Amino acid sequence: MKMGIFLCKMCGRTLKSEGIPNYCYADRMDGESMGIEGINDEQALKMGISQDFLDSDEMFEFPGDVKFDPFTGEVKESIGRKLSDFQDEVMARIS
Repeated sequence: MKMGIFLCKMCGRTLKSEGIPNYCYADRMDGESMGIEGINDEQALKMGISQDFLDSDEMFEFPGDVKFDPFTGEVKESIGRKLSDFQDEVMARIS
């Protein structure tokens, strides 16, 4: 099955999976009521999601922000790049 790209409309974080997640991995917002939406590669690039992420085997755009399993909602811990790291990089470029 092809991996889909899913965006949390509340926080903007993205993940790749074979099926739509039930929860946002960062804030555990319910995907059905809060809006987790499937997007295509072209839409993802327009939203600023990196081509590196799209081409990678990584599931999470910001693995350091993973606090909850996106399918069960159970507490989970991960390490890696955080959204705040990305924001810091952007601010350093425009400063």
